[in-house]
Amino acid sequence: MENDSIGKRLRKWRSTSKLKLIGLSEKINVAASSLSELENDKSLPSSETLVKLYNETDLDIIWLLTGNGRMFRQGKDDNVGTDFYEDILPQKKDERLRELLKKFIRVYNGNQEKSALLRGFLEGADPQN
Repeated sequence: MENDSIGKRLRKWRSTSKLKLIGLSEKINVAASSLSELENDKSLPSSETLVKLYNETDLDIIWLLTGNGRMFRQGKDDNVGTDFYEDILPQKKDERLRELLKKFIRVYNGNQEKSALLRGFLEGADPQN
Protein backbone atom coordinates (compact mmCIF):
# COMPACT_ATOMS: atom_id res chain seq x y z
CA MET A 1 0.00 0.00 0.00
CA GLU A 2 1.42 3.37 -1.02
CA ASN A 3 2.20 5.61 1.97
CA ASP A 4 1.09 3.00 4.44
CA SER A 5 -0.72 5.21 6.97
CA ILE A 6 -3.55 7.71 6.93
CA GLY A 7 -1.23 10.32 8.44
CA LYS A 8 1.43 9.86 5.78
CA ARG A 9 -1.18 10.03 3.03
CA LEU A 10 -2.70 13.19 4.52
CA ARG A 11 0.74 14.82 4.68
CA LYS A 12 1.53 13.76 1.09
CA TRP A 13 -1.78 15.16 -0.18
CA ARG A 14 -1.28 18.42 1.73
CA SER A 15 2.26 18.89 0.41
CA THR A 16 1.16 18.02 -3.15
CA SER A 17 -1.63 20.60 -2.76
CA LYS A 18 0.99 23.10 -1.56
CA LEU A 19 -1.00 23.75 1.63
CA LYS A 20 0.72 24.64 4.87
CA LEU A 21 -0.61 22.92 7.99
CA ILE A 22 -2.05 26.20 9.28
CA GLY A 23 -3.68 26.90 5.90
CA LEU A 24 -5.45 23.54 5.90
CA SER A 25 -6.40 24.06 9.54
CA GLU A 26 -8.10 27.36 8.71
CA LYS A 27 -9.72 25.99 5.55
CA ILE A 28 -11.45 23.08 7.33
CA ASN A 29 -11.75 24.71 10.78
CA VAL A 30 -9.76 22.02 12.61
CA ALA A 31 -6.97 22.87 15.06
CA ALA A 32 -3.48 22.73 13.54
CA SER A 33 -2.39 20.63 16.51
CA SER A 34 -5.09 18.06 15.67
CA LEU A 35 -3.93 17.91 12.05
CA SER A 36 -0.34 17.52 13.22
CA GLU A 37 -1.38 14.56 15.40
CA LEU A 38 -3.14 13.01 12.38
CA GLU A 39 -0.10 13.45 10.15
CA ASN A 40 2.19 11.99 12.81
CA ASP A 41 -0.08 8.95 13.25
CA LYS A 42 -0.93 9.83 16.85
CA SER A 43 -4.65 9.83 16.04
CA LEU A 44 -7.10 9.02 13.27
CA PRO A 45 -9.48 11.51 11.67
CA SER A 46 -12.92 11.83 13.22
CA SER A 47 -15.95 11.50 10.98
CA GLU A 48 -16.42 15.26 11.33
CA THR A 49 -12.88 15.90 10.06
CA LEU A 50 -13.41 13.52 7.14
CA VAL A 51 -16.59 15.35 6.16
CA LYS A 52 -14.80 18.72 6.40
CA LEU A 53 -11.94 17.43 4.25
CA TYR A 54 -14.50 16.17 1.75
CA ASN A 55 -16.54 19.37 1.70
CA GLU A 56 -13.67 21.87 1.62
CA THR A 57 -10.95 20.14 -0.42
CA ASP A 58 -10.37 17.93 -3.43
CA LEU A 59 -8.93 15.08 -1.31
CA ASP A 60 -10.31 11.66 -2.23
CA ILE A 61 -11.45 10.21 1.10
CA ILE A 62 -11.23 6.58 -0.09
CA TRP A 63 -7.58 7.15 -1.02
CA LEU A 64 -6.93 8.78 2.36
CA LEU A 65 -8.43 5.85 4.28
CA THR A 66 -7.15 2.97 2.17
CA GLY A 67 -4.40 4.17 -0.17
CA ASN A 68 -6.45 2.87 -3.11
CA GLY A 69 -7.65 5.00 -6.00
CA ARG A 70 -6.80 8.61 -6.75
CA MET A 71 -5.38 11.17 -4.35
CA PHE A 72 -7.63 13.90 -5.75
CA ARG A 73 -11.35 13.81 -6.46
CA GLN A 74 -12.17 14.80 -9.98
CA GLY A 75 -14.71 17.55 -10.56
CA LYS A 76 -15.01 18.70 -6.93
CA ASP A 77 -17.00 21.76 -8.02
CA ASP A 78 -19.36 19.53 -9.99
CA ASN A 79 -20.15 17.49 -6.87
CA VAL A 80 -21.96 20.26 -4.99
CA GLY A 81 -25.24 18.89 -3.74
CA THR A 82 -24.32 15.24 -4.23
CA ASP A 83 -24.72 12.69 -1.45
CA PHE A 84 -21.50 12.39 0.59
CA TYR A 85 -21.77 8.63 1.07
CA GLU A 86 -22.64 7.96 -2.56
CA ASP A 87 -19.83 10.12 -3.87
CA ILE A 88 -17.01 8.70 -1.76
CA LEU A 89 -17.80 5.07 -2.48
CA PRO A 90 -16.61 3.96 -5.89
CA GLN A 91 -18.39 0.64 -5.27
CA LYS A 92 -21.84 2.29 -5.36
CA LYS A 93 -23.53 -0.99 -6.20
CA ASP A 94 -22.23 -2.65 -3.02
CA GLU A 95 -25.07 -1.81 -0.62
CA ARG A 96 -23.49 -3.70 2.30
CA LEU A 97 -20.20 -1.82 1.95
CA ARG A 98 -22.06 1.50 1.69
CA GLU A 99 -24.03 0.72 4.88
CA LEU A 100 -20.83 -0.25 6.72
CA LEU A 101 -19.22 3.05 5.73
CA LYS A 102 -22.27 4.98 6.94
CA LYS A 103 -22.10 3.11 10.25
CA PHE A 104 -18.38 3.84 10.58
CA ILE A 105 -18.95 7.55 10.04
CA ARG A 106 -21.81 7.59 12.58
CA VAL A 107 -20.02 5.56 15.26
CA TYR A 108 -16.41 6.71 15.11
CA ASN A 109 -15.85 9.73 17.33
CA GLY A 110 -12.12 9.78 18.01
CA ASN A 111 -12.23 7.33 20.93
CA GLN A 112 -8.68 5.99 21.60
CA GLU A 113 -9.79 2.35 21.76
CA LYS A 114 -11.79 2.66 18.54
CA SER A 115 -8.83 4.47 16.98
CA ALA A 116 -6.48 1.58 17.76
CA LEU A 117 -8.95 -1.01 16.45
CA LEU A 118 -9.55 0.96 13.27
CA ARG A 119 -5.82 1.49 12.70
CA GLY A 120 -5.24 -2.26 13.07
CA PHE A 121 -8.06 -3.02 10.66
CA LEU A 122 -6.92 -0.54 8.01
CA GLU A 123 -3.30 -1.66 8.22
CA GLY A 124 -4.40 -5.28 7.78
CA ALA A 125 -6.82 -4.49 4.95
CA ASP A 126 -4.26 -4.35 2.17
CA PRO A 127 -6.04 -5.95 -0.82
CA GLN A 128 -2.65 -6.93 -2.27
CA ASN A 129 -2.24 -9.62 0.43
